[in-house]
Amino acid sequence: MQKARPYHHIPINDSGEPLVEIPLDKFAVISPHPYQQVGASYPDYSPYHLRKGVVDRLCLAQDYLQTLQPGWKLAIFDGYRPVAVQKFMVEHTFEELVQAKGWQRDNLTPEQSESLWELVHQIWAVPNYDRATPPPHSTGGAVDLALADETGMIIDFGSPIDEISERSHPDYYAHNSPLRLRSVTTLRLRSLLYERLRQRQAQGIAVTAPQESLTVSLSNCSVTVDTQNQTYHQQRLLLKAVMTQAGFQRHPGEWWHFCYGDQMWAWLSEATTAIYGRVEV
Repeated sequence: MQKARPYHHIPINDSGEPLVEIPLDKFAVISPHPYQQVGASYPDYSPYHLRKGVVDRLCLAQDYLQTLQPGWKLAIFDGYRPVAVQKFMVEHTFEELVQAKGWQRDNLTPEQSESLWELVHQIWAVPNYDRATPPPHSTGGAVDLALADETGMIIDFGSPIDEISERSHPDYYAHNSPLRLRSVTTLRLRSLLYERLRQRQAQGIAVTAPQESLTVSLSNCSVTVDTQNQTYHQQRLLLKAVMTQAGFQRHPGEWWHFCYGDQMWAWLSEATTAIYGRVEV
C-alpha cells in the first residue's frame, strides 16, 4: 500500500468552515460528473461543494483569469469527495488497470498486485478514515479543474485529468519540448520564431497541429520547437498562475489539482498547521 505522504505529519486545526456550493454559473463545468457516471454516489453533498474560503478564492481566480484571457473560465472537474467515493474510485481504477493488462484479479500474483496498486496511488490518495491523515478532497480544500475558452470548449492540456502517466506531471511538456540551440540570443530566437510562424500562417499552414514542430536556422545554429508541446505547457502555466494568485497551491505531480487549507497546502506553503480536516457529515 501507499507510503505516508510528506504532508501527513502536519497537524490539523480545523476552522469549522462549512462546505458551500460552488456558484456554477460563474464557471464552466465538466459534465456529466465523471465519477457519478461510473457509479459513485454522493449522498450528502454533490462534488460541486468546497469550503467557503476555497470557493471565495476560486471566484478570485476566475476574476483574475478574465484579466488575462477575457471570456475564458475555470472548468470545474471535481471538488468535495467523501472518503467513500475515494474508495470507490480507487477500486474502480485498480479494476481498469487489471483489465488493461488483460489479467484476472483473482489470479494476480503478489508482485502484479503490488505493481498495480503503486500505479493507482500515483494519482489516488489512500481512502483513509484516520482524521489525522484525510485524503485531500475529503477536506473540501482541494479542487480538480481545467480551463474553457470563450466558446465553452475545454482547453487541451496534453493529458486528461486523472491519467496515470508521466504526462500528468505539471512540467512534463517543459521537459519534453525540445529546444536545441547554439550561440543565439533569446531576442533573436523569438524574432526568428515569430517570423516563421507568420510566414506559415500567411501560407495557410496551421502551426498548432499535434506533433508539429518548427525549425529555425541561423548560421550554424538550429532551433527546434515542438509548438503543440509548448502550447500544453503554457496552458498549464496559465492555470497555475491564476490559481496561485488566489492563494492555492498546485499538487507537485498533477497539473489539475489545486488546494487551499488542507495538509498538502500547509506543506507546500510551509505553514505549521492545516485549517481543513476531513468534513464530518
